[in-house]
Amino acid sequence: MAEKDTSDVDRVISSIRGLNEQILEAGRTAGLEFLEAYERTLRSFADTQESLADASQSDWLTHLMKAQATFTREVVGAMTEAARGTLKR
Repeated sequence: MAEKDTSDVDRVISSIRGLNEQILEAGRTAGLEFLEAYERTLRSFADTQESLADASQSDWLTHLMKAQATFTREVVGAMTEAARGTLKR
């Protein structure tokens, strides 16, 4: 009887581990999808900033907006790279 109890416990533990792995994988997948959408949004924002900069008639404003767009792209790139590394573990 003790062996049956042990095998039942082992099955339950194995089932719980399997479910935990499924939950973790679903979380990783959702996190990566959110991250990609967030990255696209911020890159689009940076593209808009650059388009507005090109339309500006003021040199200092053009340089400022292009610098901001570049900064946004660099920060987004670094942040998403770090987040992807964390999510893919």
